[in-house]
Amino acid sequence: MLTAAVALAEGTGTADNDLQLARLKATMRFPSLDRPPFWLFVAGIVLSAPPVFAQSPAEFYRGKTITMIVSSASGGGCDTLSRACQPPRPA
Repeated sequence: MLTAAVALAEGTGTADNDLQLARLKATMRFPSLDRPPFWLFVAGIVLSAPPVFAQSPAEFYRGKTITMIVSSASGGGCDTLSRACQPPRPA
């Protein structure tokens, strides 16, 4: 199929090459010019979004109490890990 396009560009088209070129044009998909590509739409949405500034974890948890409920027996593996993960108690 590429030979048909090359032959047409060189001006040495034969009847067989013309037939191949017609088939090539029939199967080629050209981009639509009546609407912009989808990536342009996505880029516009992303670039028009305002910046978002998140709080730091210290600011988010300030003044809040976290309650951890461990549903296992004392001295088990889950109990030991949950006790190791908790922050130290204030004096």
